[in-house]
Amino acid sequence: MSIADHPASVDKTSLQAFRTAIAGKYELHIQAFKDANLNLLLDTFFHEDALWAGPFPTPNTVVQGRKQLEDFFVHVIDCQLIDPIVSIFSFVEGNAGFDHTVYRTRPRPGYDGPHESKNLRFHCTFNWVRTAGDWKVIGVTSYMTEVEAND
Repeated sequence: MSIADHPASVDKTSLQAFRTAIAGKYELHIQAFKDANLNLLLDTFFHEDALWAGPFPTPNTVVQGRKQLEDFFVHVIDCQLIDPIVSIFSFVEGNAGFDHTVYRTRPRPGYDGPHESKNLRFHCTFNWVRTAGDWKVIGVTSYMTEVEAND
């Protein structure tokens, strides 16, 4: 949905600023996976109390807080790369917002672990909070929409 399609009650200037800020955060997220840099991912993208809930790597996975996020992503960041994250619908009000996205992962070249042959597609809703002017993810809910063999 474009900003022009949002209801008149939405502050379109704030929405555009929010979308611009989180686009930069998505780039950092992608770069952290590319570099297998867990600290970049945790320090710049996630709030220290963030929650991640979804179907990967097992059904009904729920992790919360820096330690659990670290334990979860330490394995994922070594085997997966993230494609550009596509925003579908965003909303912001004050210091809180959400962004519903298409989130695709693909195997890291040369990885030979349990997920090496799968491209995964999720719909993720990233819930954001702004503290001290910096947007960070406070919660993510996701569901898998597609699993493809990697050719």
